[in-house]
Amino acid sequence: MACACLEVQACSENGEETVRRWRHAGVLGPADVLDRVRWQLEGWLSGARGGPTAGVTRLRLLPVEVVPTGTHQQSLWGGSGERDERARRALARVQTLLGHGGVLAPVRDGGREPSQRSRLVPWGDEPTPVRSPEQPWPGALPAPAPTVLLDPPRPARVIDDTGREVIVTDRGLMPRPPARFALGDEQPVAITSWAGPWPVDERWWHPDSARHVVRCQIVDVRGRAYLVSATMQENTVLWQVDAVYD
Repeated sequence: MACACLEVQACSENGEETVRRWRHAGVLGPADVLDRVRWQLEGWLSGARGGPTAGVTRLRLLPVEVVPTGTHQQSLWGGSGERDERARRALARVQTLLGHGGVLAPVRDGGREPSQRSRLVPWGDEPTPVRSPEQPWPGALPAPAPTVLLDPPRPARVIDDTGREVIVTDRGLMPRPPARFALGDEQPVAITSWAGPWPVDERWWHPDSARHVVRCQIVDVRGRAYLVSATMQENTVLWQVDAVYD
């Protein structure tokens, strides 16, 4: 049998304890087990809070999930061929050199914001979402999802057919549709199609952190597609590009 998920338990002389489960994209060999024990103990011993006040006196390794020898879970891209196995071994070597958080993989998550729909976890960890992506998320964007999220977002201008900035009402409506678009200080170009607007009232129950956002998808004459959003600040509408579509 081979181990695919391992629980590492360590206890100090004064009774403090650290417990963590480690999952691997394949199966855990001796070197993989040593790496994970080292990562866990280093993190525990160097932690500013909750670290042990005495030396470690007990270490337990519990196989939580085992599979028949010669089999393993799906690898990085869902396949099990030689190429995928080479990629898995290469990533494992990099993770050994850089530490547990040195190699990250995306996990699908739930949320209204595009930036909330995925998050990065250490490669090989259990890909468990914090918020269920299957739950209804009122105000979330319709498919397809943008391919590139800009962090931080870039300032933009969305202009109507009169040459003025497109305004957004308190109800999230645009009295005049967008006609031209400019990213940053670029010259405005024509908008060939757009969708929206989709208003979202964030934390409306908390006056200090409430935020009214309106999002639109636009495609310019160059064939470039963007996710833009508008917020009101001191009676001025501020447009920005949040994401890009391929």
